[in-house]
Amino acid sequence: MKKVLLFLFLFTSFLQLNAQKTICGVPVGSPKDIAKEMLSNKYGNAMFEDYTSIIYADANLITEYSYAGLSWNDLYFSFEYDSKGNSFLDGALLTRYFKKDESEDAIAYFDTVMKELLGKNYLYNDNVSTGGEEKDGVLPLATCFGPHIALRLSYVAVIKAPNGIITDYHLKVSLLYGNYSFVEESL
Repeated sequence: MKKVLLFLFLFTSFLQLNAQKTICGVPVGSPKDIAKEMLSNKYGNAMFEDYTSIIYADANLITEYSYAGLSWNDLYFSFEYDSKGNSFLDGALLTRYFKKDESEDAIAYFDTVMKELLGKNYLYNDNVSTGGEEKDGVLPLATCFGPHIALRLSYVAVIKAPNGIITDYHLKVSLLYGNYSFVEESL
């Protein structure tokens, strides 16, 4: 029985790792110090780092980071830790922002990411292809899921008024890898 359980655990771990072997050139499951070095070599100094994350971003959206031949504005890498303090790269969120008048570019970018990275086609309804007008909160316009991956085209609120009132909406394309689990929970 133990051999069967061990085999199942190893087999599912193998499938998990083969679903996405690397994220931005860093092997999934890498320790944080190794991931940090690899990311620094590729993208330079991170804007922010704490115990569970490394973030590359530019508040002015001037800097772009390349991944899979595409440009992204934000790269967020997450890490999980076991009880011994060992860290593991368990996911990433990549985001590209578009201005309100760039809705067609955002949709084309979403299509490109889906076809190039997910290998799928997606049919839009009229609301999505025209950019739509319904903007209550952060409304996802299109979403595509796979094992340990999600791609989303959505509105993002831009707050410009001093009183905190949302005055404009932009679009963003978000690509989420993870959440891979390398830490065995004990009951």
